[in-house]
Amino acid sequence: MSRISTIAILVCALTVGITSSPDSSGQRFQSRSQRQSDTATKRLIELRVQVHPRSPLGTQQEWMQALAEVGAEQLKIETSKKSRPSFEEIGSGPRKTLSVTAIVNRGKLHLPGGQFTARQTAAIKAHLDKLRADGGEATVAKKVAFGLTAKQLIGIHEQFEAVKSPSTKDQPAADVARSLIARCGYKVTISGAASQKLATSEENLSSELNGFTAGTSLAYALRTMGLVFRPQRKTGQPIELQVDVANAEQTNWPVGWPVEEKLRESVPKMFTKIDLQVQQNPILDVLGAIESRGGTPFFYDDARLKLKKIDLANLKVDYVKNRTSYYSAAVGVLKQSKPSLKFDLRIDETGKRFFWITPVN
Repeated sequence: MSRISTIAILVCALTVGITSSPDSSGQRFQSRSQRQSDTATKRLIELRVQVHPRSPLGTQQEWMQALAEVGAEQLKIETSKKSRPSFEEIGSGPRKTLSVTAIVNRGKLHLPGGQFTARQTAAIKAHLDKLRADGGEATVAKKVAFGLTAKQLIGIHEQFEAVKSPSTKDQPAADVARSLIARCGYKVTISGAASQKLATSEENLSSELNGFTAGTSLAYALRTMGLVFRPQRKTGQPIELQVDVANAEQTNWPVGWPVEEKLRESVPKMFTKIDLQVQQNPILDVLGAIESRGGTPFFYDDARLKLKKIDLANLKVDYVKNRTSYYSAAVGVLKQSKPSLKFDLRIDETGKRFFWITPVN
């Protein structure tokens, strides 16, 4: 799978997330690179209001009075037949000028990203403040997930690409999470409840994610402790990561992304034909052999397995079939768990594949 396809999946796979305010009793972690990038850009707003020549008499005076206190450093109202609002960012570095062209049409002021009546001066000021803090592109662009634009999500994806997980198998989940938090390149806020769980967790990780990306690996380590993370961004501020206790009503960064390719094309070795004779063998031994020969790692959803009281270490399975495949065999033995288990192919932020094993319900 190409890198572009992987990014497209990242952008499309999420719905808009619900963010929460950090718990004041939590913790904040910030890398040196993040501290250096936190200098906010200061923008001066140059507001040019274009009024159609056929507008009612007194329109320019009405809007000049309405816009006098909205906070633009420069305000100019003129007659023009322009039909669309626009913006241009001028300059470079931490100080820029944002030249905003607004259109007055049918009694409303059309700004990039919003439209307002002359009485909505507070809302106009708030919108200009957002343009000043975030710039025109980020303010106007469609938000696709977590209140972020597609470009911002791709930036997170690329940052996670650059940071790989340490060895995780049989390692304390809290230690792995702390290591990834320290190296992920983002300021991380940990709520008080999540901080408590990190401090007291005795959970170890059953799967080996060494070399997988920071995003997928951090989501896995936190999930094992009943925790999650999500990116969030306040107006005019850099993106941060929020670590919190899992909440089904919120959208969180997932343990891997869905795969668009057909399974046979994505993991061809898993469809190698074999004859398999398994009788009362430990399921983990069977799955370990399939994993080794099929060439794709298996990751176990430790948190859900524990919640459903599924003890794979003591489960034995039967599977006797000729001319089967590694994939079919894995599905067949996982169904023998009570409740049965799903076997889904996923990818990390670089497109690296793994199978996610979790209860069906």
